[in-house]
Amino acid sequence: MFWNTTPAWTHSATQFDYFSNPDNGYINGQIIDVYKGQTASGKGSQNIPIDDLSAQVSSLGVQPGDLLYFYKDDGIHHAAVVSEVADGKILYSANSITRYDHDLEEAIKNEKGILIVRLKDESNWHIEPHCICDSCIYFFFSINRM
Repeated sequence: MFWNTTPAWTHSATQFDYFSNPDNGYINGQIIDVYKGQTASGKGSQNIPIDDLSAQVSSLGVQPGDLLYFYKDDGIHHAAVVSEVADGKILYSANSITRYDHDLEEAIKNEKGILIVRLKDESNWHIEPHCICDSCIYFFFSINRM
């Protein structure tokens, strides 16, 4: 099957490396690793077992526009955007399988874990001029929190 996507959508690990690098000015605090099983990925500074997530959501500082990176044993394979945080749940939007306000705890069932990159409100966001797809526009407006 052939997917007509821009390269940015096929390089989730590269996106994670860029946005989680403090030198680039986007990340706000530590990487949060919500994991299933016995061990976290080793990429997070704050590791939370999935069973403890709902009890800790309000203290994590996650907000709409923050980035989610899904991983399995072979590494990061998908990116999504937090769309809402309410009632002890983190909801997200993504486009491989159409998702809008989908529960993060449901999504982790098929993953080893999910990395959360909290973004600074004052970051200077831009969208590449050649990319005006719905996903990028949603991403741009949801994280342009200045």
